[in-house]
Amino acid sequence: MFLKSWKDNVIKKVLDYKIITTQLLTVDSNWQHYTKLMYLYRELSIINVLEHWNQLWTMFFAR
Repeated sequence: MFLKSWKDNVIKKVLDYKIITTQLLTVDSNWQHYTKLMYLYRELSIINVLEHWNQLWTMFFAR
């Protein structure tokens, strides 16, 4: 039972790998939306780091 499920799992992973390696990457609307979101996330992360730095800086001088 365990060996059969393990074998089926390995076969599925190999087939998934073959599908992934043979598919062409296309730039469609989903990919463009994803890249826009990643750009926005990067900008928000930079602002967040600056905000935390500002909080630490003011806490340091408030003592």
